[in-house]
Amino acid sequence: MRGVSVRSGAGLITIWRKDEAMAYSVKSKKTGQDYYLHSRPAANGKTPFYFFAKEPRPGSIDSLPDGYEVSENPTTGLPILKKKK
Repeated sequence: MRGVSVRSGAGLITIWRKDEAMAYSVKSKKTGQDYYLHSRPAANGKTPFYFFAKEPRPGSIDSLPDGYEVSENPTTGLPILKKKK
């Protein structure tokens, strides 16, 4: 989902476009930055490649894949998608 922020007499307003799917997002505990989960085909064409980005883009997905969980790199605050044990 994309938002456009505009200033008005009431302050800063964000207008959201509803024509795009809502992407799964995680807020970093260290930095407060939102990260959005994306998927694309891997080089072998079988296993999807999952990654987080600061902005929702084409390829964003709306939920965690089955069998995965999110953790955070304690040094950088970047989210990491891991298989559940």
